[in-house]
Amino acid sequence: MKYRKLDEDENRQKSYSYEPGDLETVVTDHGLDVAFRIKVIADLLECPLCKGFFRNATTIKECLHTFCNVCIINYIESGKESCPKCGEYMGVHPIEGLVFDRTIQNITDKIFPQFRILENQLKKEFNIKYNIGNNNNNIDILNPNLYSKICRSSIYNSKLTPINANNEFHNKILDLILNSDDKDKLEEMKLSLNISIRLFIEPIDKTLPNLIKPYILVAPQITIQHLQNYLLYKFPDISEVPQILLEGVVLPKNHSIEFICRSKRIELCNIINLKYRFN
Repeated sequence: MKYRKLDEDENRQKSYSYEPGDLETVVTDHGLDVAFRIKVIADLLECPLCKGFFRNATTIKECLHTFCNVCIINYIESGKESCPKCGEYMGVHPIEGLVFDRTIQNITDKIFPQFRILENQLKKEFNIKYNIGNNNNNIDILNPNLYSKICRSSIYNSKLTPINANNEFHNKILDLILNSDDKDKLEEMKLSLNISIRLFIEPIDKTLPNLIKPYILVAPQITIQHLQNYLLYKFPDISEVPQILLEGVVLPKNHSIEFICRSKRIELCNIINLKYRFN
C-alpha cells in the first residue's frame, strides 16, 4: 500500500506538462531571483468554486480551505453549511467563521500582478462611466499637516445632518485642505492620528427605519457587535438582531472596524458606508 501511494504521487507530479515559456522568475524584496513553473503555482492559487485566481481570498477557520470572498459568500447564502472542498461543517453561523487571508492574496497579487492592475483599471472605468465618486478622493487627508486643521474646524466638530450623498461633506473638507498651511505643531500631528473613524449607517431598503443621525464617530477598535447593540438601542421596538453589511457582504460581529478597513483596503480617513437589516 505504501509503494502504491508513492506511485500515485509520482504520476501526479508527472501529469504537469511544462511548455516552453512556462518558467517565471520573480525578484523578492531581498533581491533574490525565485524561479517557478506558472502552471504549478496557478493550481495552488485557484479558487475551487470559480476556477479563477483568488480575489479577496477568504479562508474558512474550521478547515483552512481558501476561496474567493464572493464565491464562498454566495455558496453559504445558497443554504449550504459545509465546506465545498472537504465537506467540513462550518457551524451555525458559517459567515462568522470566514477570515480574510492576507497571505494568500498577497502571494496571488505578487505572482500575477496583471490581474490586480486590470481589475483596478476596469473599476476606474466603471466609476467614470456611471459617475461614481470623484477625483478628490485621491487627496491624502490623513496627512497630519492637513488633517489637524480639519480637526480644529467647525465642520469636523459639528453634528452632521442626513444628506442623500457624501459629496457636500467631502467638498467642505476639500476646501479646508486646499486652503490649509503646513505650520502645525508636532503635538497636533500626534492628536490628528488618533481621530475616530467616521461611519454612515443606513438601512438596506426603504422599508426599514432610518437613524435620525446616520453619521457617527467611532473608535477603530469597536466591533460590529457594538454597532448591532447601538441599533437595538436606537430601535427598541425591534427585537431581531440586526446584520451589518459592507458592499453587500454581512460582516462578522467579532470583527473590528479597523480590521475590516485594513482587510478590504479601505483608508481609515474615508467615510465608511455601512448598511443594516433585521432578520
